[in-house]
Amino acid sequence: IASAATYPHEVVRTRMREIPAAGQLPKYRSMIQSLILIGKEEGRAGLYAGMGTHLARVVPNTALMFLTYETVVGLVERYNRTLRASSMNAAAPPTSLKVGARQALSSLQFPHRRHRFGRDRGRARVQAVLARSDP
Repeated sequence: IASAATYPHEVVRTRMREIPAAGQLPKYRSMIQSLILIGKEEGRAGLYAGMGTHLARVVPNTALMFLTYETVVGLVERYNRTLRASSMNAAAPPTSLKVGARQALSSLQFPHRRHRFGRDRGRARVQAVLARSDP
């Protein structure tokens, strides 16, 4: 509903970005003038031209945004439950968010974390490559 209500604004913004030919005045000069001109020349259909493509782009983006939000809220709730359970069982629960977040996320498996190298190992590899290239 929000996309349908605001889509004419998107059409006008896009058309106002058009660069006129050399020596000509721009056809679309202001928001109101552009809305009226498009309405007169093309009718309501002109104000909603390309809306299907726009929705095909916006709907998945919105779905991913809600999925991310729900996932983060779930992780925070899970962390809070873990924190409450550990505070009942242990003498000192984690006091900083960094420590608590590390504990909450430690059960998740991120592929990029498996292949992490320390600074020293990276330096050693670079030095070995440089040593091989020296004559």
